[in-house]
Amino acid sequence: MHQSPIRLHVLTRPHTPIALAFRVRLGSHHDPVGKEGLAHLVEHLLLTGSPSFPTKSQAMTKLELVGARCFASTGFDDIGIFMHVAQSNDLPLALTVLRAFLAETIITEEQLEKEKDIIRSEWRRKQSRPSARAHDAVHELLYHGTRLEHPILGYPHTLDAISLNDVQSYQAQLLRSEATFSVVGDTSYAEITPHIASFPFELSVPTLVPSFTSSHPKKALHLTHTGSQEAYLALGARTVAVGHGDEASYEVLAHLLGHGRASLCTQVLREDLGVVYNVTAQHYPGAHTGELMIETSAKDSDIIGVKDHILRIIRELPHRPDLEHLVHQTTATMLRTEVLDRETTYAQMMFLSDRWTFGVSTTQEAYSTSIKNVTAHDIKRITTALASTEAWSYALIRPE
Repeated sequence: MHQSPIRLHVLTRPHTPIALAFRVRLGSHHDPVGKEGLAHLVEHLLLTGSPSFPTKSQAMTKLELVGARCFASTGFDDIGIFMHVAQSNDLPLALTVLRAFLAETIITEEQLEKEKDIIRSEWRRKQSRPSARAHDAVHELLYHGTRLEHPILGYPHTLDAISLNDVQSYQAQLLRSEATFSVVGDTSYAEITPHIASFPFELSVPTLVPSFTSSHPKKALHLTHTGSQEAYLALGARTVAVGHGDEASYEVLAHLLGHGRASLCTQVLREDLGVVYNVTAQHYPGAHTGELMIETSAKDSDIIGVKDHILRIIRELPHRPDLEHLVHQTTATMLRTEVLDRETTYAQMMFLSDRWTFGVSTTQEAYSTSIKNVTAHDIKRITTALASTEAWSYALIRPE
């Protein structure tokens, strides 16, 4: 019997909807030099149509009629197709559609140019939003000189350079790459395995993962925009990947800094200075790195002061006498949220899929335990390393 190279992980949850993710370890940091954006373009084209479902809308309509949903995304580490199925007896249809997307998609020059136009439109929309430009600019600064530097969309000139042959070659490579199928819900290995065995993956080839630890981030980028007198700031610092021992500590730090009404940034930035902000901790499972990012905007005359306030919050955090109380309060809030997420099939699948795809064995219960075990000493240790302005890269976009 043919042995499928696809790694299958199933978490059975009786009487719940089914959430699934099919993820291939071939993402945007594998894009060829000069053809950045290829992975994202291929992801768009996978859903364009096949002999079984000549158009994307036909496939999507079939799914929607039974209460199923489907979307695809490209990450720095992988390409994924995600589905949510309301009832277990509709799972075979969802898997048939998924197989058609992966194995039967036929791409023409006309479809290629149409999807390129759609991505060019995405690019223009991002460029018209200073906050999005600041975010991408900090990412480029943090990973300067690495294959993680470019945006997932690529650039207009690299998109122009991608040919139909490039796309077809990438499709073939995709079917020879490591793939993981993650399923959570009212199903079992016995139900899923016969379908997966027919998927056309030939060989599970280990994916080469570029190293980012030896590269050095650039520190600052100043840009301009038109349209308002608002200035936009994004600050970023490199952290750790999914599965690293400090992953939970950085998640707690992100919540402590900027999640919820009791967070430090809410108290200083929102209530005292009247500015909005966003704090995120991103961990890349396949790229062995991650980042902490803080984004905000303010009047142009105030933006440097806002930047100084943010860095002061971080610099003073290790020395706060109430740090132990703040950490305990933050982890308790996070654990209550984790309990709610664990009740949601889709949220649980996304959490586990991130780990299963990249060989990280942490269960959601173990991750919750790691959150619970984060101490004031852990937060003091990682924020001490972030206290220097040299730890941060920033992009500042000011009105002309």
